Amino acid sequence: MPWNPQQRRIVRDSLFAFVVCAGVLGAGYMWLSLKLFGLDAPLGIGDRIAFALKMDIGRRQKASLTACGFTHL
Repeated sequence: MPWNPQQRRIVRDSLFAFVVCAGVLGAGYMWLSLKLFGLDAPLGIGDRIAFALKMDIGRRQKASLTACGFTHL
């Protein structure tokens, strides 16, 4: 079934957005220094997972406190 021009444009723009996002994320992964987050030593996979979970828990905790009315954190 042939696609009309609007459908082709949506697919083309979606692929372009995917490529741009992948490029930006890849560049950020390669160039972003861990020193910005206070991490100096090379991290293993376990350390990276623990760091990601700690950051996620802190963000969720702050969001839940903000939702409860605590605005001065």
